[in-house]
Amino acid sequence: MVRVAGEALLVCVRPGWSTLRAALQKHFWTAVATHASLEYAVEMARLLDPGLCRVHLLRSGGEC
Repeated sequence: MVRVAGEALLVCVRPGWSTLRAALQKHFWTAVATHASLEYAVEMARLLDPGLCRVHLLRSGGEC
């Protein structure tokens, strides 16, 4: 359960994601692509990659 803007959202991460992430993080970085709010995107990035130390924001017009 994740809270974004005062709303509780149920998020299901696929089984095996942490194992796959560990193998992939040696070669790739985690990205979240969404049309949702910035707060939601940051929470999803933290959920998918708990060790993430920074979040890069990209908008359709370029990097923010």
